[in-house]
Amino acid sequence: MAYQRTHYSPDTPLGSRGGVGKWSGGALAYGYESFTDALPHDEYVELQNELLRLYWGALSDDGAIFYNHKPRVLGGRVVLPVDYLPAELRPFLRQEVIWRRAGGMNFSPSFYCPTHERILIVAKPDFRLRDKGASGQGDVWEVNQEPDPFHPAPFPEELPGFAVETTTAKVICDPMCVQGATLRAAKARAREAFGIEIEEKYCEIAAKRLSQEVLQFEGMRP
Repeated sequence: MAYQRTHYSPDTPLGSRGGVGKWSGGALAYGYESFTDALPHDEYVELQNELLRLYWGALSDDGAIFYNHKPRVLGGRVVLPVDYLPAELRPFLRQEVIWRRAGGMNFSPSFYCPTHERILIVAKPDFRLRDKGASGQGDVWEVNQEPDPFHPAPFPEELPGFAVETTTAKVICDPMCVQGATLRAAKARAREAFGIEIEEKYCEIAAKRLSQEVLQFEGMRP
């Protein structure tokens, strides 16, 4: 019996590949309401490069970027998060932390289901952890996903909590804050923080969870 293997291009949304997320029936399988990041791979890399340059330029002399991304298998080869770093920032890659999740959702006969994501710490030369004790947190952070009725891949508050707790950052920015997990983690530790979010409904959810009013929302692409 003859059959033909089907390969999807990197810009094909997950829902069109026959797979969806575990939560909310794969609500984001075809992209967000306001925009889509299902770009051709080269454009996606260019976007990540541009954003990372902006983040780097906004850092203080002792600041750091905690860049969370998962490895992706595209066209039969793995694309690692470090591949999204602009060349000029790679010399400042201080460390790679592994986020060990409780299972995964991207099943495929081409590769093992990913059960981790990575956090690249791209740091200015003066960046330091809070103290030697903070170093004991280690470079593998085991944090379970959190089911959420509003988002299929929620970002657990405990994850940014580790980053906030182990550093002395006074001002924290989450440029894609979704429902405000990083902001809540910062607030719980008496740090100043602000977030940016393109999806209005998530902005409102984040504000509600922070027990604040939505002062202003302007839809803008990063």
